[in-house]
Amino acid sequence: MQEMIINAHVAYKANRIFTMYNYTWNKYTREDYATFGSGVHQATVPARIPITALVGGPIAGGPFPAHDWRPPAVTTEFFEEVCPNPTTLNVGELKGDLQWSSASTILGGVAARLNAIPDNCVELIDETGQIFDFWCVIFGDGARMADAWPQLLESPILTEWRWSDLVRSGLERNRRLIHPSIFLNDQRHRGELSGLLALHIRRGDFHYHCENLANWRSQYNAFNVRPDFTDKHDPPPGGGNGEHTEETLAYWNHHCFPEIDEIVTRVEAVRGDAMKQGRTLDRIYILTNGSKEWLADLKRALEKAAKWKRIATSRDLELTREQKYVAQAIDQIVATRAEVFIGNAWSSLTSNVNLLRIAQFHDPETSRFW
Repeated sequence: MQEMIINAHVAYKANRIFTMYNYTWNKYTREDYATFGSGVHQATVPARIPITALVGGPIAGGPFPAHDWRPPAVTTEFFEEVCPNPTTLNVGELKGDLQWSSASTILGGVAARLNAIPDNCVELIDETGQIFDFWCVIFGDGARMADAWPQLLESPILTEWRWSDLVRSGLERNRRLIHPSIFLNDQRHRGELSGLLALHIRRGDFHYHCENLANWRSQYNAFNVRPDFTDKHDPPPGGGNGEHTEETLAYWNHHCFPEIDEIVTRVEAVRGDAMKQGRTLDRIYILTNGSKEWLADLKRALEKAAKWKRIATSRDLELTREQKYVAQAIDQIVATRAEVFIGNAWSSLTSNVNLLRIAQFHDPETSRFW
């Protein structure tokens, strides 16, 4: 999702029409479904989902604002029809000397280079790199991302952000479970859900991922790093280069894969901080891939520690067959609109939520981490 936001924003800055593409898990199969994970954690997932089933707004062909009108995004099928012989570009060569620059410098430089190409039809060659990629660590380096925040927050890609009708229908179908004010808020689904504390708790194979993060002393994901966020990454010394110490592994597990007692302690601390700010948190929604049995234990521990009007989880949602495949987007709406959010700072889903929370004017102090 973050890469698609960046690609759409670059097209906007380069005065070009964005070609929207599907959310794709496995582009190498012609089958409709693929697998995720392995062993007991293996699941069947759609190989691809039309982007319009997940989001709306300019990133998915919706209108730009009247004061900054641009032609709407088009489908790949339309692009291929009207651009049978586009100018093709190697992304690594397009970035060139910008490779290790700050995020804002890369955005400006790439947009200027695209804008200077006389051909109306331009295609970035698959598997030649990304504008913001993993290996050059921009999505994992808050310092390099810092100077891009202002232009991203002003971009119509985010200011005009919408969720799809399918996602909104799943949210409203479960409004009584999540929060009574969901249906009453604006149609853009941005109104704050007063009293709601959203928790993003990643389980399953993330246990191994967190250990790997410890081995390489990985920083928080870039969109989880801001000077006005309360919680900062402050690991103990030691480890790195593929190894960890007992102390560093304990730190990463505590913040990346917390156990039930640690979750309860953290929830109570954040609730206490909220009370000092004049906030009353009385409901919990848990975004999670945890098992129903583990979540039942967590609910009991939370209810034993404090009184809550309701505690609901991703596993409690009642969804149609179509809504099931966009359930993580439903989770992200809830977390974006929650009065306070506690997320996993190494998770891209948490990063999505915090990018949207800031874009939608939530107080930065209400975005917290384990």
